[in-house]
Amino acid sequence: MGETSYVKIACPSCSEHLEFPMEMRGHVINCPHCSLSLVLELPGMQPQTPPPANLYERLRALNNIAGPAQPSPEEARPNS
Repeated sequence: MGETSYVKIACPSCSEHLEFPMEMRGHVINCPHCSLSLVLELPGMQPQTPPPANLYERLRALNNIAGPAQPSPEEARPNS
């Protein structure tokens, strides 16, 4: 019987370590520490951009959607 090889990576959001068998490579999971969805890949194959700092920005990045338009203070004032 062959031995299972395991890979240890750091979550791109919380930097906690995750360990998974090579057979799981390419699967999408939720980090057990911060719940961010991530693709299990080898350490050298992970995206090089740092994750957004706050939850709203992380969700926007995950969903690839534009945030709600916020009017500037001048636009928010009613005309007199």
